[in-house]
Amino acid sequence: MHCTNCGQEIANNAAVCTHCGVAVGQEKKFCANCGQAVNANQAICLGCGCAIATNRPNEQNKSVASLVLGLVGLIAWFIPLFGAPVSIVGLVLGVRKKYTTGIVLNVIGLVLTVANAAIGAYQGATGQYPLFN
Repeated sequence: MHCTNCGQEIANNAAVCTHCGVAVGQEKKFCANCGQAVNANQAICLGCGCAIATNRPNEQNKSVASLVLGLVGLIAWFIPLFGAPVSIVGLVLGVRKKYTTGIVLNVIGLVLTVANAAIGAYQGATGQYPLFN
């Protein structure tokens, strides 16, 4: 592995470059795979073809996914077969990334989904369901 600041080779498990002192994962100036200099807006290294990316966009995408699934879960709670899986996946993504807003929205959607399913099951079992009377 190469330092993304100075391009020198460093150990794979290094937290800091022993050559320049910059923490691993800081701003990309060199390809982490081959050490070639790259521009800040390059998507791939022209030397080795490896993707140049940080973990931040992926983290942000999972947080956004949790938020979107939370909002969809709030809309879809009236169909338990759809609302439950959407809320559960959104909850898992929110918990993994510690995204509080996504967690809250998905918990609310999941509670509404379970309540709706329970009410529907009760009405169906007692013959009170309006569509089947």
